[in-house]
Amino acid sequence: MTMELLGPTALSILLGRALDDTNINATERQFDAT
Repeated sequence: MTMELLGPTALSILLGRALDDTNINATERQFDAT
C-alpha cells in the first residue's frame, strides 16, 4: 500500500538525484579534461 502511494514521488526523487549526479560527474570530467 505505502509503496504504491510513495512509488511515483520516490522514483522521481531517486531519478532526479541520479540525473543530478551524472550531470555533476560529466561537468567535473569536462573541467578535468581541460
